[in-house]
Amino acid sequence: MTLLAVGVSHKTASVELRGKLAVPAERLGAELGALLADDAVSEAVILSTCNRTEVYASAVTAPDGVRAVVERLRALPGMGPDDAEPLGRALVVKQGPGAVEHLFRVVSSLDSLVLGEAQIIGQVRRAFAAAEEAGAVGEVVRRLFRCALETGK
Repeated sequence: MTLLAVGVSHKTASVELRGKLAVPAERLGAELGALLADDAVSEAVILSTCNRTEVYASAVTAPDGVRAVVERLRALPGMGPDDAEPLGRALVVKQGPGAVEHLFRVVSSLDSLVLGEAQIIGQVRRAFAAAEEAGAVGEVVRRLFRCALETGK
């Protein structure tokens, strides 16, 4: 198993693309279910804010996990066929320790548009809670997010 962080943020994607990738809270469970239907992904959390849409996942292999996440992002209701190329250019993929470090930077507001912005920890907490509620979190991702949220405090 490998940990992945796959997504876009204010650093890589236009406001327009980030809007198309936004996942409203009421759709998180369905999107997580669709992602976990792919055998490549065993656990996942989707963090969707105005400045980022990122998927943190535990995958069998990095290539298969990235493929599954990208397919899910391309299938979001706001995305169209013309968005594949901009998504490919804006997508950031981190794996293993890089994915862990990225989540810690995000939750600590070191990767925010405004350094030290206080809202992100609550947004991460809500994304994690939604994933737990959807049954998308196992021991690996649960430990990762609990440690990250504690660090973010």
